[in-house]
Amino acid sequence: MKSSNLGKKDSYESVANKLKLVSNYKEQEITAEDGEKIKVNNSYEILDNITNLGWFFCFPSAEINETEKYNLEVLKIVLKTLDNSIEDVRKVEDAENGFLIYFGNGRNVLMQNGKPLRDGLSSGTSEGIGIAYAISNMLSFPDRPFYIDEKFSHVHTEIEKTILNIMVELIGKESQLFFTTHNTDLLKMDYPMHSFFFFSKNENETKVVKAESLLNKNDRTLIKYVENNVFDTIPDTGTLYDLLEGVQDE
Repeated sequence: MKSSNLGKKDSYESVANKLKLVSNYKEQEITAEDGEKIKVNNSYEILDNITNLGWFFCFPSAEINETEKYNLEVLKIVLKTLDNSIEDVRKVEDAENGFLIYFGNGRNVLMQNGKPLRDGLSSGTSEGIGIAYAISNMLSFPDRPFYIDEKFSHVHTEIEKTILNIMVELIGKESQLFFTTHNTDLLKMDYPMHSFFFFSKNENETKVVKAESLLNKNDRTLIKYVENNVFDTIPDTGTLYDLLEGVQDE
């Protein structure tokens, strides 16, 4: 484990170079190219300074963890944003981890341990329950890594972009957010190029490409490169047209 202070004039590249220097030394002070003195600690000393060790995983899964805890205000705001027919969300005192979702037409849906007990929520609103759970954890335990995997498949792109910005603001200084999505609109957001990784699958092999490995200027718009398949992320759809030939032959 390695660490380096961030200077006002530091870039991602300059700090990455400092971390490479650190890996060559143990328990001593070294000097970076810009003259900064870097004290190198052993891994045990670094671990002692990290609080709330642990990961948070949020997957698009039907599995419900009975220990899931929600911030009521977060749950209310997220669900009402995803479905403006929802008027209120209230905690059910006599049901463990239970909430009632009230709609404007007088209907209500009971949610317990993160799962609606009967149909009545759209796919996007159901995903909102998991999103609220993730944000609740960020508020309670900000200094840990978070992995949010495809939780916005049925959510409007503007909501996904807004919530991503909020999550970035909420995580602590010792945290890191891993956020996977198919939404290319996120490429238009003002995040540095080294934040983006692209995944492509060829038969049984998944390839991971760092945006900075092919492009090295932050003033370039990633969306154009994705649309031109620079990162090999666009699937081959050619064989799908065979469906038309089959229909015409019949």
